[in-house]
Amino acid sequence: SLGNEIFLGCTNLSNITVRATIPPTLGTDAFLNITNFTIYVPEDSVELYKTASGWSDYADKIQAEPTADFGDEEPGGILEIPTWGDLT
Repeated sequence: SLGNEIFLGCTNLSNITVRATIPPTLGTDAFLNITNFTIYVPEDSVELYKTASGWSDYADKIQAEPTADFGDEEPGGILEIPTWGDLT
């Protein structure tokens, strides 16, 4: 699960990758004060995330995880959430 206000103060966060195929529980105000970001999820799970409780509030920001090589991207502003554990 992702706890309440989990990303509070992370105003430079631009990309979030969630690799869980089933959307984890999303706490309230998880993305409070973050305006320009993309949530990447497994391709087969995009519609699940877009309709899941909490996640549906961010449906316009949810996309399939890119498959391209990102080795040349600048680091920073990117958070990857593994398929295990909680961030609460």
